[in-house]
Amino acid sequence: MIARPPLPNSPTKGDGLASQESRCREYARYKGYEVIEVFNDNKSGGDADRPAMIALLAYLKVQKETCVVIIDDISRFARDVVGH
Repeated sequence: MIARPPLPNSPTKGDGLASQESRCREYARYKGYEVIEVFNDNKSGGDADRPAMIALLAYLKVQKETCVVIIDDISRFARDVVGH
């Protein structure tokens, strides 16, 4: 899973890291997935050099089995998906 806080000037109700993780865990339970790792970022989705994103990509690179990455909303992954 990957979670990222909303921008400072955007509405935050229900979009904090805890609520994003809760919704992702609920989805994982629904699909029967085991949550192995959670990656939380505190940087903007427009920044490709986010520590949690780098850690997620490094984690996925060394996995021998197929992994599923759960993201609460595509905007939590990146502002510009092409950049990733």
